[in-house]
Amino acid sequence: MTENIWPKAFLVDLDNTLHDYRSMAHAARAALAHRIGALSGTPADEVLERYEQLVKLEEKTIAPSARDMRMIRIERLLAGLPGTGAIEPRELVVFLEEALLRWLRPFEGALEAFEQLRLSARTMIVTDGYDDMQRTIVDRLGLSLRDDELLATHRHGVRKADGSAYRLAHKWLDLPVADIIVIGDNWSWDVLAAAGVGMCQIWVRGSNAEPAEAPANFLGSVTTLRRLYH
Repeated sequence: MTENIWPKAFLVDLDNTLHDYRSMAHAARAALAHRIGALSGTPADEVLERYEQLVKLEEKTIAPSARDMRMIRIERLLAGLPGTGAIEPRELVVFLEEALLRWLRPFEGALEAFEQLRLSARTMIVTDGYDDMQRTIVDRLGLSLRDDELLATHRHGVRKADGSAYRLAHKWLDLPVADIIVIGDNWSWDVLAAAGVGMCQIWVRGSNAEPAEAPANFLGSVTTLRRLYH
């Protein structure tokens, strides 16, 4: 981090910054596909492919909660598969949720780094998603957050991609945008969107290459969140 810049607040991403959402989602969806395949006789890889297609088609669809969204998706999935008439979709929703949490894995050192940030400045998790699921993930990670320290976009009708989530976080914090640093893994949603509202940014780039060009107020990149303190 640039030595002469220390913020009054950090906005930290959740999925794929603090924990490995990609691996969690893949493992849980694969488990769901195998369960449906065993019940219906449809090959699990075909079930999984159809499920992933539904996820992509529903990217801009917002339901009242994550559980409601999964129910809609699974009902649509079952309706397109043979031999599923006797399957209870609600049981599959619960199965999927339990599988997701079973595969929840924080990145090495990420939670410790997050707690260090909390000791040094006001800190908020800003995450695209539903409040019910993201709050459950935060609790399972052992992070004790107040209501105003978790901003799940779907609850408030905002998005990271267009900057509206960061503008809402700015309103909650009531601080100059120059005193806020956004930390996240998604170059478009976390870095460019935050830059668009005037906030500073740190990119958790993982295995991605360093950017060829960086926006204004870009403070650099780390491969993992723990690298901020090592």
